[in-house]
Amino acid sequence: MNLWQLLHLASQVAMLLFVAILVAPLGYLVFLGVQKIKNLNARPEAEQPHGE
Repeated sequence: MNLWQLLHLASQVAMLLFVAILVAPLGYLVFLGVQKIKNLNARPEAEQPHGE
């Protein structure tokens, strides 16, 4: 394995890490949003306050 191959591999790993760091918070926000929607749908409408 020469230096050029090592550099190429390192750049690919760095790219994957960068993408993972970008995607992780977005995925987490989507997950939280889905949980919130599920909780809203699970509650009967009669129990919700009239202010909403």
